Amino acid sequence: MGIFNKLKQSVLNQSDTYRLYECEYKKNKKLKKDLKKTKKRVKKLEKEFKKYKKANDLIIRSYNQQLNTIFLYTDFEAQNFLKYNHLLNIELLNFAVNICEKYGLQYWLEYGALLGAVRHKGFIPWDDDIDIGMMRKDYDKFLEVLPQELKNTKLDERIKVTINISHVKPIPCIQLLYQRNVPGLLAGLDISAYDFIDDITDCNKETYCEIQKVVRTKNKNGIPIYDAVKDYIERFNISYEKQDFIIPGVDGFVEAFKAYKFFIATYDQIFPLQEVKFEDQTYTAPRDVRFYLEKQYGDYLDIPPKIHTHHFRFKVLREMDDGLDIYKEQVEIVRKANETYKK
Repeated sequence: MGIFNKLKQSVLNQSDTYRLYECEYKKNKKLKKDLKKTKKRVKKLEKEFKKYKKANDLIIRSYNQQLNTIFLYTDFEAQNFLKYNHLLNIELLNFAVNICEKYGLQYWLEYGALLGAVRHKGFIPWDDDIDIGMMRKDYDKFLEVLPQELKNTKLDERIKVTINISHVKPIPCIQLLYQRNVPGLLAGLDISAYDFIDDITDCNKETYCEIQKVVRTKNKNGIPIYDAVKDYIERFNISYEKQDFIIPGVDGFVEAFKAYKFFIATYDQIFPLQEVKFEDQTYTAPRDVRFYLEKQYGDYLDIPPKIHTHHFRFKVLREMDDGLDIYKEQVEIVRKANETYKK
């Protein structure tokens, strides 16, 4: 039997197939050994990662506590370029408010402006623009009268208006962009539309995003926004007139850039509007501010662990010798234009 096995092994050793299998077996045996070592190394790395993550989380929490102390419990004031950026934005907001009051339109502070009003009594310290919302009927009227109001106040050469331009990224709102003969923007006001809806049975985030994708694709392909949203209007039975529920316009910021979240509000959560203080001036806000801010930011009263940087619009001016004087001059120009509405 021993001789037979030796003879059998001798024959197998001369077989190419056998040698191939034997080689692969040795390789596999080595791979299994290497795999075992790798798994052991991975476990060690995972343990080290958890250790460093725990230490890093403690550091982030300590920084966050300090940010809360600095920005919520001390008298923080913007200086230099940020100060005049804020002042110019306020005048831009006042310009829009003057138009609203002239034509009987309703608006409310939203997004960062509303959050700033509640948490900081003004601008979020690192913010450099303002957001307001309007119901679709008022939004359309505002857009209709805006060109003449710009002309009447001689601001038409300084304020650029953009809305749903058909290009790679359609503008999802009315934007009043304050420009001068320098690169970039000095201030900006974003105005978003909201819609009345009477039946929310089929209205949810998934359906909303599905329709929004169709609308934005049509708009990118050159179809005017008011034609592009027809499917949305029909699908949700959108109305100009008062209904029980309100949703952000599908042509707006909500979900489009993953910046703001879709939500459904009852009429009574938005209206009647209430007054809020923003930089020592009085503006209007949704009736249920807490509902609105929690939908967008969750725990909105604390500074978040991760702060999203903004446009940093004054960077170019900061590098100019007369940059600060340019800002001061523009603030006065818009302030004087706003004074014409008081006459």
